[in-house]
Amino acid sequence: MPNAVWRIRLTAILVGRGLLMSEDILFSVVIPAYNAERFIGETIQSVLDQSYSAFEIIVVDDASEDTTRQIAEDFKDKRVKVYSLECNSGHAAAPRNYAILKSQGSFIAFLDADDLWLPQKLEIFCNFIEQTNAQFMFSNGFIIDENDTAIKKMLPPRIKKNVLLPKEPLLLMTNFVPNSSVVVCKDIIQNKRFAEDKRFRGVEDYGLWLQLNQEFSIYYIQEALFKYRIHDNMISRDYRGQLEQHSVVLNEIKKANTYSEDLLELALCITDLKQLYAQGQKLSILAKSIEFFWRTSYSQKKALLEYTKYLYSKWRTGAYIPYV
Repeated sequence: MPNAVWRIRLTAILVGRGLLMSEDILFSVVIPAYNAERFIGETIQSVLDQSYSAFEIIVVDDASEDTTRQIAEDFKDKRVKVYSLECNSGHAAAPRNYAILKSQGSFIAFLDADDLWLPQKLEIFCNFIEQTNAQFMFSNGFIIDENDTAIKKMLPPRIKKNVLLPKEPLLLMTNFVPNSSVVVCKDIIQNKRFAEDKRFRGVEDYGLWLQLNQEFSIYYIQEALFKYRIHDNMISRDYRGQLEQHSVVLNEIKKANTYSEDLLELALCITDLKQLYAQGQKLSILAKSIEFFWRTSYSQKKALLEYTKYLYSKWRTGAYIPYV
């Protein structure tokens, strides 16, 4: 059993009995922030309000031009630790990597500066790790607007697996692992990094999840334990741009030769279909599907037909599909 799992069991018992104080760190909560003054205070407070107290919060300010750093430093709780990068890095990868280097916990929990956690998030993850020995896990969440109004659950019911084995094909097709829900054992992530190359801006988390899933299963908690905020300034709002970067990630994976060529070709084709969907090119989706259909295997034909049908159903309802 990994040392981190033994530690989480012992810490959970001692915290529950009041024998450890909050400075005994089990989870390191990593929050990269850039010009996040509007939401950063509420985000930090959502962690401080957790029912489980053995954590530290590492806020890394990416050379903000507003009061982000001051707001974070105004929290007097000694579990809140604030660092600043001298120059803006351009995206969240560098602040996250820096925070991991500074972390003292056995598990790293990621949280974006505009998202929120529900109060029981860490307690449920702690219990889940005790029960399963999971080292890489995520949960469902709610999509909220700028005023904290819940819109819907983030992940659709079609994601039904509780454990996704190494080299999960579905993860190649789409990034359904929301960053602000992820908890990962530090032992398996400390020698890996979020890609700081600007080509991966907005999808650096997806690249790392694929790296980790080469070796480790991904566990899914279906309960909604965080709130993913949609607002005008968010990077992921640029759906077309993210799809282009998604292709960059897949092409890097293709170079590593860790998946079958057929599977990667299917993933790239589905990404192309999403791009056409985002551009409103309904007939082009059909043409692309037919083109790929005639040069692939039976199993890939079936998957492609199912996904094309799914896109058309979404088109009719006008649904927003960042995680499909």
